[in-house]
Amino acid sequence: MTNTMLKVTFADFRAVTSKPMPKGAVIRHVGHQRGDIVLWFETDLDLMDQKDAEGVETRRFAVVATGDPIPDGATYLGTVVPSTLVWHVFEVSA
Repeated sequence: MTNTMLKVTFADFRAVTSKPMPKGAVIRHVGHQRGDIVLWFETDLDLMDQKDAEGVETRRFAVVATGDPIPDGATYLGTVVPSTLVWHVFEVSA
């Protein structure tokens, strides 16, 4: 088993976004990088080699501005302050 950190970025704010991720990926940090909101996760590189559906799952996330409604069933992951706006990242259960 070889673990590594990888990331996904979010372009659609205020909407639920689906992201394919390796099964068992563990979310480690939410932040911003070069103007993008980014979620870093730890995963087993061996799972990344599995190109079939068995090694990948679709996870859903919402990036919500302060004052906006939070989707039902959402789990808070972190807050990002890339500029004057403050964004909150949630994982939304399927």
